Amino acid sequence: MLAATVSGPPDGLNCVGGAIVHYYSDGRAYRRAAFWRLGRTQPMLTRSPFPFLNEDYEDIMWHNGAFHLLLSSECVNVFVLQLTEHGDGISFENGLIMMVDARHFNNEVIIGRYILVSRGELLLVLRISGDSDSFRVFQLKELDTPRGLTTHEWTELEDLDERVLFVGKGSGRSYEKSEFPGFGEGGFLFFLDDEYLNDVPRSVVMNGPYRGLITGCWRIRKSTRRDIEMVDGHWKVKVLFDKCIEYVFLDQYYA
Repeated sequence: MLAATVSGPPDGLNCVGGAIVHYYSDGRAYRRAAFWRLGRTQPMLTRSPFPFLNEDYEDIMWHNGAFHLLLSSECVNVFVLQLTEHGDGISFENGLIMMVDARHFNNEVIIGRYILVSRGELLLVLRISGDSDSFRVFQLKELDTPRGLTTHEWTELEDLDERVLFVGKGSGRSYEKSEFPGFGEGGFLFFLDDEYLNDVPRSVVMNGPYRGLITGCWRIRKSTRRDIEMVDGHWKVKVLFDKCIEYVFLDQYYA
């Protein structure tokens, strides 16, 4: 199981659990979406809408009465569930949030994709590998087309706007920094050592890379530096942001 979440408190038969599971067939590991209704023994399984493109599920989140599953293309598979009294106890409507331009990286190595809900909106977080980890954060934006159709795009956020984010598979959370005094200036993003969750055989066989040591905090705050940019034919001052990362157990990782 890669990630799991629930539709609400597990204190009644109306609670449904959603998960991304590895399903082995023909010597290959496929990722499936699995849903269980509390009190039922059998899950309902479904697979990526684009299996022929080697699309995989990356993360899962409950939002606005539906399970949202992030795909490796950064599109979102939406499952609106209905409770029934037959079979596995649930049925669903399967939808897809397509993106105008889902790929947001240029020669960058993405080692983690996450979704979470913040201020009522879906956020996409990309974890990028390099000399040190870096992150990019996007918010889902709905677009209207000339033909009246609706599509979406991920709009990159310049800063976290005084938020504290925690990313993890199926467990992303967002909090307002003002509710927790003592953080200091800027926004904060806390992350775990889950880089190798996308490579299950490597994690199991090597018995070592997933040791919980590459864990830390990515911080972004306004800089004292400024730049200028042309906007609508006029030069305007552009605020720059300083970004830094702090690891918690890095000395133990290289020990």
